[in-house]
Amino acid sequence: MKSIILISFLITSTLSAQLSTFSDRELYQMGKVWGLMKYYHPAVSQGKTDWDGVLLESFRSGPKEGVEGIVKNWMTKADQQKFDKITEKNNECDSITLRNFDASWVNKLKISPENKTRLTKLANQPADVGSFYSNTAKSGIYFSSANEKVYESFSKAV
Repeated sequence: MKSIILISFLITSTLSAQLSTFSDRELYQMGKVWGLMKYYHPAVSQGKTDWDGVLLESFRSGPKEGVEGIVKNWMTKADQQKFDKITEKNNECDSITLRNFDASWVNKLKISPENKTRLTKLANQPADVGSFYSNTAKSGIYFSSANEKVYESFSKAV
C-alpha cells in the first residue's frame, strides 16, 4: 500500500513539474521579446521598470498564460510606467539607424497580430529610447552596462 502511494506521489509530482515549466520554444520567444522591450520600449529602456524582475516574475507564474499572455502582460506593465520625452540627437553614428538588426522573427511568434504590430513598431521605429542599460563608455569605443544587475548566484528554483 505504501508503495502505491509513493509511486502515485512521484508520478503526480513529475507531471506537475513538467506542467510548470516552459518549453524551449517558449523560452526562446520570451527571451527575444523581453530583450527587445528592454532596449526599445521607452519606459524600460530608460530604466523606469525593473525588467529583470518582470522576467523572473513571469518564470514564477509559469506557462499557464502562454507566451501570448506573458507578452500582453509585459506590454501592459511597460505601458503603465511613465517615461521621459527624449529629444532626437543629430548623431552620425546612431545605433538605431546603423544597426544590424532583423526583427522579422516577430512575425513568427504565436501571439496576436496587435502585439506583433507593437513589437515590430518598437524595433523599426523606436521613439524616446533611453540608454539606461547600454551607455557609451567614456572612451566612446564600447558600451558600458554599469546599470545591469549582477546576479552573483542564481538558482534554478525561482
